[in-house]
Amino acid sequence: MPLETRPVPASKSSKSVPADVARRELEARIRDMQQRAVFQRKLVGACCLATAFAFALSIVAVADFFLELQIAYRTAWFVGLLMCVSAAIFLGWRRWIASYTLSQAAVDAEAQLEQLGQRLRTTLDYDQPGRHPAAASPVLVAALHRESHQMAERADWDEAIDSRPLVKAISLAVAVACVWIVAFIGSPEFRIATARALLLPVEYTTVTYSPQTTTVRSGESVTVKAEVTGRPIESAQLRYRLAGSQDDWQTMDLAPPDEEDSSEQRVARPESSKGVDSSHALRKASGRATHSFDATLEKLGQDIEFEVVAGPRALPLGSIRVLQALTLEKSQAHVTPPEYTGKPVETVESLDLKVLEGSNVELTLELNRPAGEAKLVQRESTTDASANDIPLTIDGNFVRGTLNDLRKNAAFAFSAQAADGMSLEPIRFNIRVQLDRKPQVKFSEPSEELVVTPTTEVPLLVEADDDLGLFKVGIMYQVSGGPMESLLEQNADGSTELFRLPSELLLEQHQLSHQDAVNYYAFAEDNYFGQPRRTTTPLRFIDIRPFKLAFQMLDTGGT
Repeated sequence: MPLETRPVPASKSSKSVPADVARRELEARIRDMQQRAVFQRKLVGACCLATAFAFALSIVAVADFFLELQIAYRTAWFVGLLMCVSAAIFLGWRRWIASYTLSQAAVDAEAQLEQLGQRLRTTLDYDQPGRHPAAASPVLVAALHRESHQMAERADWDEAIDSRPLVKAISLAVAVACVWIVAFIGSPEFRIATARALLLPVEYTTVTYSPQTTTVRSGESVTVKAEVTGRPIESAQLRYRLAGSQDDWQTMDLAPPDEEDSSEQRVARPESSKGVDSSHALRKASGRATHSFDATLEKLGQDIEFEVVAGPRALPLGSIRVLQALTLEKSQAHVTPPEYTGKPVETVESLDLKVLEGSNVELTLELNRPAGEAKLVQRESTTDASANDIPLTIDGNFVRGTLNDLRKNAAFAFSAQAADGMSLEPIRFNIRVQLDRKPQVKFSEPSEELVVTPTTEVPLLVEADDDLGLFKVGIMYQVSGGPMESLLEQNADGSTELFRLPSELLLEQHQLSHQDAVNYYAFAEDNYFGQPRRTTTPLRFIDIRPFKLAFQMLDTGGT
């Protein structure tokens, strides 16, 4: 079948065409025919190669359809086929394309156009360099050129190329293509078999599972569901272990959800040391294009990585992130009492504290994992509605804050939240503040009412104590409205025991009369935030009586 139709030039008289022009035009016609014939041969070769390749591919696809050939066999076949195709292209090009010369094209044209005889070959023999035909008269050669040119103009050059091989090759290729189209449309598995024969990464069975990655809270369960599309499988397993560990995989079977007898086998608790390992095998199912299987990982406590082992191809790893509950692992309070108390710094691993008035408390709260935010709220009492936020700093798993100069009992509430949204339930605690009480002081001697003579020696005994330590105890007295004077002062050296201060008040040193009176009191001092704080006893009195008293009887008449 001709591929191109060239118009036949108008007929000219042989006498009007010079011999060399006739020769060039005739050679151009033959060369054009050669190019068309070469193109046709290329098409024929391509159709034959495609048909042979399709036939060989069909054989391997059919074999793989029934046998499911391993990748090694399919690779060997494909490499061999490529080598055969390469060899066929090389040999065909060399023997059928490259070797098709101008002279061979002239021979083919004479075979199709019998009226030309052997004029084309003879013309080329006397025209091509390197040929050595028999010697001939130049006049006869020129006449031959003009005559051959005249006959070539009258010939139908579309019939000079035998198109039957191309028609047969195209018909065969179309037939094979139709068979392939019907097979591709009618059989999805044939498409898979063909793709596998071409070493494409496809399988007769496609397995997908969900979820591949998920996030749950601690204690929740996850059901892994696998969907098998295509050919049924013999078994499916779920393997799992702690994320990031190199522990051995724990194995459990995936089974159809409607299998009641396998419900216990499809449940595993990853926090236990043993996994579920059963010999249950999935039966081949028929009549369904898609099959479902599942297994449940119960009460997850840590991050899990898992894989579904099912079907011919390895599936990507899955992971389950378990959001850990935010918990308080440890608490520590570094209590610094006021410096004036002389009490040592102490560290208490508790949140229920009893501290001295004015103490500073450095709190260190250790969580099981880092917190995104933390909050410490202070109330003066459990019934107080007002709140005061305490600044906190977060350093990894640690939350730190300082309570300065505690003067009153207070209630606190600590709460935190991780970056993933998990919250710590508010932890409530109280701090009781031990107030620095004033020192206590009293007279043990003498009794409160005292009447003595001007020369009496009055014994005095003062008792004093303080919760944190006495620093001074003393006695002050005053005679007949005079200035208040110190009878005795003594340093108590911070004593926390009962401190006794004995003394005597010598009245004869003051030359008293019965008209005089003596006032006195005792005091005790402690240290309160660097300043002395004094407590005194009530003012006491000593009455002076004369040495001699005279009494007289009066007759008042009974009144």
